Amino acid sequence: MEIASGCLTSGFEVTLASQGTPLRQQLGPRPAGAFVRAALGLRLVETAGARLEDGDQSPRIVLAEGGALEAEVVLTAAGDAPDTEWLAASRLPARGAIQVDARGLVRPDVAAVGDLAAFPTARGPRRVRRRPPADPARQGARPTRHAALRTITVPTETTFTDQGVDVVLISEGHFSPYPRKRLYDDRVVVVAAPDTPAQADALELLTTQPHVVVDTGRRVFPYSALEDKDIPYRVGQLGSDFLLVPIPVARAGRVALLRHQVTVAVRRLSDLRIEEFPFPLPGLGIDLVCNPRLTDQHLVAWLRAPFQEAAAGL
Repeated sequence: MEIASGCLTSGFEVTLASQGTPLRQQLGPRPAGAFVRAALGLRLVETAGARLEDGDQSPRIVLAEGGALEAEVVLTAAGDAPDTEWLAASRLPARGAIQVDARGLVRPDVAAVGDLAAFPTARGPRRVRRRPPADPARQGARPTRHAALRTITVPTETTFTDQGVDVVLISEGHFSPYPRKRLYDDRVVVVAAPDTPAQADALELLTTQPHVVVDTGRRVFPYSALEDKDIPYRVGQLGSDFLLVPIPVARAGRVALLRHQVTVAVRRLSDLRIEEFPFPLPGLGIDLVCNPRLTDQHLVAWLRAPFQEAAAGL
């Protein structure tokens, strides 16, 4: 529902195929119905099941009752309720979740991970992983565990203790009281539709073309920089998610201010014109902050490796 609502807000036609009313299991029938009614313009198709197929020119959703739905873009979600029925014959105590110890073990030869696992906490078993006490015998051993990641946050002591986070990704402009390591550099660029005037430079695009802006309810960077320099601009459309902004930019002949790396990634889906920002701005690089309580350097290296590998091509 969150993605569907975001797409509706951005002006797209949205059809949601769902097994029953969305959010019914989480909220109950009345609140779930209220959320669906609030999503004005949403076409809801309730079905017992569906499968994804390749169509002639676009993907299609085939419904269990017969018929199919076609769209330019299909987003799928597998649900958020762990499937425990297959464990009925395993003699494991599965009642919506499986209780594990601090290391994720149900018993010495069986481990559970993901939403299926309920870890011990002061408030009873919960699906929030708690960090086990350091085991001196395992210091220097190769790690055999998963990593807890947090993004878009300023790390604090409770981030790494109560919340059990291993790694935080943070923008270079945000303060961190803990050591950080740069993953990749990024910057703000001007993104415009390909049919905007070819002779117009970045500043002219910013001042003459309508902008697609994410609706945050407050003045945000880099528009604050434009206002500080008294550079006029006009908002042509409000969006709900930065990743959706390039689509109305390309289709409606507008402009936007986005991260360069985001723009390059979505450029494969929408034809976009990219111009450098007309005056210097602070960088938007992404830094990696590891839990300062980690003393096992093999574990720290293991945590950093996938992020450094993913950022190597940026």
